[in-house]
Amino acid sequence: MQAVYVALSDAPRLLEKRCWLRSRVEQWWREMGWRIPKPCPAFNGVLVFGKAAVATCRYEDILFTHRARELGLRPVWMEHTEGHLSTHSPFKRSLLHPTFAIKRGRNGGLVLKKEKLGSLQDRRMQQINTIRLDDGTPLIDYHHRLHARLGLGPESVIEASDLHSQFATPRQYYLPYLSLFLAHAVLVDDFHGGEDSHVAGEFTDTVFLPAYRELSRRFGVSPLIARLPWHEHLQYFPLEEEKKAVSLEEVFPQELWLDVDDVQTITPPVCRAA
Repeated sequence: MQAVYVALSDAPRLLEKRCWLRSRVEQWWREMGWRIPKPCPAFNGVLVFGKAAVATCRYEDILFTHRARELGLRPVWMEHTEGHLSTHSPFKRSLLHPTFAIKRGRNGGLVLKKEKLGSLQDRRMQQINTIRLDDGTPLIDYHHRLHARLGLGPESVIEASDLHSQFATPRQYYLPYLSLFLAHAVLVDDFHGGEDSHVAGEFTDTVFLPAYRELSRRFGVSPLIARLPWHEHLQYFPLEEEKKAVSLEEVFPQELWLDVDDVQTITPPVCRAA
C-alpha cells in the first residue's frame, strides 16, 4: 500500500506547517475557475470527515468528534446531498436501514435493533435531498436531527454539492476536492480499507491515486489524509434518547482509539439481534 496517510495525532502540527501554502492553492483555484465551497478558504485547524453524503450520528461520527476535540481541531462534515442513494455503499444503506445499539447483553455483546425507515429498492439511485422516509420525514432532516446530538451547531456541516456539480466524473472532481487538504484542512477517510473495503480497490486506483499524485507533483507536498480505526460497531447508531444510549466507550473501548497504523486485529464481542 502506498504511504498516503498521516498519523491523526500529527495532523495539527502538519497542518500548521502548511499555512505558507494556502495562498498558492487559493490562487490555483481562481486560475482554474472552480467554485470552492465558501467556508473552505477560511479553513483553519479543521478536520473533515470524508464519508458524509449526509451528516448523521453513528458511533463512527462520535469517535471522529472525540478525536478532533482531543487534537484541538474543528470537526466538519462535507455533505453531498445532491448525490444519489447507492445500495452498494454500506454507509448509504444505513441511512435508510439504521442499526441501533440497544444495550449490552449478558455475554458482553451488543444487543442490536435494525430499523427500516423506507424501502432501499424504491429509493435506489434517487437524489438524496429528495428522499422521504415512509412517515414523510425528509431523510436529510432525520439525520440532521441525529447529528445535532453531537452539540456542534450548524457550522459543522458544509454543503459541497456545488463543487461536485462542476464536474462530470469523480475523476475530474477528485483533483479540486483533494486540493482542499493540501493546506486548509485534514481529511479523515480510508481509501484502502474500512467500511467500504469491498469497493475501495478500483476507485482508489483509478480516481483517488491519480488525483493524489498530480497534486503531489504540482505542489511538492501531498494532501493531508488520516484514518480512524475501524470495526463493525462503528457503523451502529446510538439510541436517540441519550440517557438510554450505549456509550462510545462501551461500543469501542478507549484503548483502541489509536492511529490506525497501530491497530492490528480488533475482535469485538459477538452481537445479537434484539
